[in-house]
This record gives sequence, C-alpha cells and structure tokens, in this order.
Amino acid sequence: MARSGGVIAWLVEHLGVLVGAAIGAVVMAWVAALVVLGELDDVPGWWPGLDPAAPETVEAADRLERAFMSQTSRVREPGDDGGADWAVRVSEESTNAWLAVRLRDWAIDAGALWPEQVEGVRIGFENGRVMLGVRVLHDAGASVLWLDCTPEIREDGSLWIRLHGARVGSLRVPRAWVIGQLEQHLRAQARGGTLDGRALGDVLSGRAPITKEPMVHLPDGRDVRVMAIGVDEERDGIVLSFRTESGH
Repeated sequence: MARSGGVIAWLVEHLGVLVGAAIGAVVMAWVAALVVLGELDDVPGWWPGLDPAAPETVEAADRLERAFMSQTSRVREPGDDGGADWAVRVSEESTNAWLAVRLRDWAIDAGALWPEQVEGVRIGFENGRVMLGVRVLHDAGASVLWLDCTPEIREDGSLWIRLHGARVGSLRVPRAWVIGQLEQHLRAQARGGTLDGRALGDVLSGRAPITKEPMVHLPDGRDVRVMAIGVDEERDGIVLSFRTESGH
C-alpha cells in the first residue's frame, strides 16, 4: 500500500520517537550480559501474542490504515470558526496488528534506522498510560524493552511525553541511564532527521515537546491538527482527537 496517509505518516514520524526510545539496540550488550538474572527475558503481562503473518492480523492492519486515510481526507462541514472537529478510537488489537505488519515498512520509507535485532513492536493501554515495548534479539535470546509513558497535548497545542518508567523484561532500569544510552547511540549513528540524540533526550526527560505544533498538512491545502490523545481504559484502546482546518 502506498505510503500516502497523512496522519499515519505523522504518527510514525513524531510519536515514533517513543518507538525509537524503546528500540535502543544500545542496551543489547548489557542485556546479554545480565539475562542470567532471570528477569530480563520475562515477557510483560500486557504484551500481546500476535502472529504478523496471520491473515486476520494482516486484514486488521489494512483495515486500520484504510480507515485513517479515509478519515484524514474526508471533507467535513466546518463550524463557525472554520474548523471541523473529529475523533477516532483505535483498539489495542488493531493498533498492535498495524505495528506488527506495517510499522517497519513505514519507518524505513521515512528514512528511519531499523535495527535488525528488532523482532517486533507492541503497545498496551493501562491505567491511563501507554506501555510501548520492543522485542529485541540478542546472543542470550530475546528481551522486551518497554516504556511506561503518557502522551499529552498541552494548552499551547504542543505534544509532550511523560516518561514514568523503563524496564527490560520485568527488571526496572533507571530512566536517566536509558536516556543517556539513547543519546549516545543516536549521536554515533548520526542519522539526522526530526530528532537527534540530544533533542530526544530532552523529550524523554520532559524538558522539550515532541513537537510544538502537532499538525499534518494535506495535499489539498487543508491542515489536520492533533487536539488530544487519551487512553480509553474501559474499551481497551486510545482516542485521538483532530481538527481539520482550511490551509493558509
């Protein structure tokens, strides 16, 4: 499928910073050395079992992608102020299907580094928070690296991330250590892009937003602004609120 979905591309580019943080193949030597502790190869309870090659998984990923593209490009009746508000709720199941089937291709098309050690990315929603994890292969087997975080849109419209904790398997690791290792890794890679190592460290430390203006510019001149991101605990998913505005 062509990579033309504005909102999906935006999510991969900006919210993908969370994936980048968890991917951190930077910690693999450390993980391989300490896996004997018996906690680093644990699979967290929220991590869903999912077969990326299963027809139902592929169909769920396709369905979500088509829905996002359709909703983004849809012409809506503007309100008195010229904007049209709308929202989508995405289930945990559909989100993980898309992450399993589509994320890697989208990330590579966007020019992102995708380490060969990364086996899969999954997401969970619990207690108003987002758990974002990456299963990484190493010499001693495989481990799930994951972050406990909360994305939020502030009053000025900027998008921030609150990082509550980081774990490898069931072992909690210091946030400052994770951020420091990530910064070093990205500087060494010298990949450039939306966020460099220092900027990403500032984002995860709460010193800077992911982006000051979470907005998608559509080919027809309209803009789609991300207004809110919230976890729907009762229905096991995430709610994304948008506003479509005429372009300037």
